[in-house]
Amino acid sequence: MTVLKGKKLRKGELSHQWVEDLLYFDGPLLSLLKGSTSQDYFYYFVEQGPMANRWLAFAVSRSSIHDYLARHQTLRDLVEAQDSVYIVDVDDSGEVILAIESFTSDVPEKYFPPVDSLFDSELSP
Repeated sequence: MTVLKGKKLRKGELSHQWVEDLLYFDGPLLSLLKGSTSQDYFYYFVEQGPMANRWLAFAVSRSSIHDYLARHQTLRDLVEAQDSVYIVDVDDSGEVILAIESFTSDVPEKYFPPVDSLFDSELSP
């Protein structure tokens, strides 16, 4: 997997609960999760490794979720608006095995959604 820059979080420091998958193709591509403070997060699938799937996770407001689903904003716009994001490795049982907080500017370009990443209802389960 790609080497990352950022601050490694302690186990349990990132506690998010799955709500629903928003995009799905042979597995979830974009999921909505909720934090312990009722903050919403998007988890965007970025890489598959031998022991875990890697996700780009970031906080989203209710209005941002609405704007994305209504196709007023791209997923990339939402990511680029963040100062920092989380890179999260999740194993097959759903357990977080690595979480790193990274400045958005330090995230590898290949982890960003495409420029034209508007919501695609045909990929919505």
